[in-house]
Amino acid sequence: MAVSFSEAPEVQEIAEKLIEEYHDHLKQARIKYLFRSGNWTAGCKTIWAKATKLSAQQTYLTGFDFVITVNRDIWAKLTVEAREALVDHELSHCSCDYDPLGRPIWRTQGHEVEDFADVIRRHGLWSVELEALMRAAEEYRQLALFEDRRVELRPTGTNGRMS
Repeated sequence: MAVSFSEAPEVQEIAEKLIEEYHDHLKQARIKYLFRSGNWTAGCKTIWAKATKLSAQQTYLTGFDFVITVNRDIWAKLTVEAREALVDHELSHCSCDYDPLGRPIWRTQGHEVEDFADVIRRHGLWSVELEALMRAAEEYRQLALFEDRRVELRPTGTNGRMS
């Protein structure tokens, strides 16, 4: 199947809600949301979504700072909760610094944690980043005891720093 792209208004609707609630630093960002149809893999893994910061030239030509592209086939199989988590994940890649005049400098950021399940099984939480991930999971479990899991969750996209 040939690769094709289309508008993703469902993704945009979820993203706008998440930006308002958790990603305040992205309120000024101009983000385009797309679905991608067709095979999308890297190595042996299917790509679910990707956040891309556009170059200065691309921004000039399109008027957008970022593009978030979502695999349409994966999207169709996800629950509402998983869709929100996927969009939240991609928005978390979109970050911002500010120049001396207070203008945004858009960038993407990598994951806070990258490891292998087998390494964790063998060596446990061997890094500060893994320990932070475990604490976040424990906080989620505690919050899940209440109806509103979003209580007291920090905005993201600034590596945990509040601007």
